[in-house]
Amino acid sequence: MPASTPGSSGSAFVNLIGRYEHLWARAVLPGAGVRQRFDGHTLGGKAEAGLRLGGERFYAEPSVSVDYARTSLDTLDLAPTTIDFDRAEGLRGSAGLRLGSVMGTGPTRTTVYLSGQAVREFEGRAGFDFVNNGQTIGVRNERLGTFARAVAGVNVVSGERVSGFIEVNGDWGDRYRSGGGRAGLNVRF
Repeated sequence: MPASTPGSSGSAFVNLIGRYEHLWARAVLPGAGVRQRFDGHTLGGKAEAGLRLGGERFYAEPSVSVDYARTSLDTLDLAPTTIDFDRAEGLRGSAGLRLGSVMGTGPTRTTVYLSGQAVREFEGRAGFDFVNNGQTIGVRNERLGTFARAVAGVNVVSGERVSGFIEVNGDWGDRYRSGGGRAGLNVRF
């Protein structure tokens, strides 16, 4: 779905998104006889603003955003060893351009899009303490700094009740590489 749909006024748009995730995990080490469940949560939000330029068939959307997230996980007790996770926090800003094309004029519309962004991680910390028999080893990550992000996807809307999307993404930086994909289906009753 084009980014300008919610919170738009003419060609300008602003999106505010809150986020809460509850995390469930299980550690299984069969050789040590360990089976432990632990959980945590993530709180965060994102603010995005931009412009939608172009017509109904082709559009360009320059945008900027800021994104914050904080994750907490329970301590993992693997007696006599414990893993104590730090509270992970991150603050990122991004600026980029999204290009898209909309095909179809009836109840079924297909949008194909491609975007590129420069992403700057202003704050980013996470790590854990590995404690065993009174000895502690702290492991911490480094802030990612600035990296590039590319996204390509297809969104299909069929009438007012069914829509879906498929998207692939990749991140590239000096010391960071990442890639992935996601898909979704929305059916309204």
